[in-house]
Amino acid sequence: APMLRTGAFLPAIGNHEKEKPREREEYVDRFWGGAGFDGNLVDGYYRFEAGGVWFFALNTEIELGDKSVQGSWLAEKLEDAAAKPDYRFSVIYMHRPFVTCGDSGQNDVLRKRYEPLFAKTKVKLIVQAHMHGYERFELNDITYVTSAGGGSLLGDIDENNEFAREKERAI
Repeated sequence: APMLRTGAFLPAIGNHEKEKPREREEYVDRFWGGAGFDGNLVDGYYRFEAGGVWFFALNTEIELGDKSVQGSWLAEKLEDAAAKPDYRFSVIYMHRPFVTCGDSGQNDVLRKRYEPLFAKTKVKLIVQAHMHGYERFELNDITYVTSAGGGSLLGDIDENNEFAREKERAI
């Protein structure tokens, strides 16, 4: 309660919001009950704007492909935001990463599918989690930041890092 009295808390749904019975429903009620965000709060994706910057929270626990309801919503709403007269850029935040060197795996299919749309609509930052570690990548004029320690033990941040594996083999 004290944290919620001091500022906004605008989460993205992840795999930990469904570990107990009714946890997901309680989560939705606690954080978005009647908030009026543009999106589908029952399914956990929404957007909001501040100072010409649009923020898109995605739910990576449900389908996000281009034929999905969430994927269609994302494409439509990114285009809509980019057409606004005061638009500056967009930020996307989500739980499961599109790109990582760590042990949770990345989603090359979705990244390749959405990068042209992200470039067209000036998505400049993607904040992602799930891999228990911290990473930063700059790919095709988009900065990807993984921030996912959350007080847990850090994961293997080099599991999918070919450079690190080559270095180990040389030793």
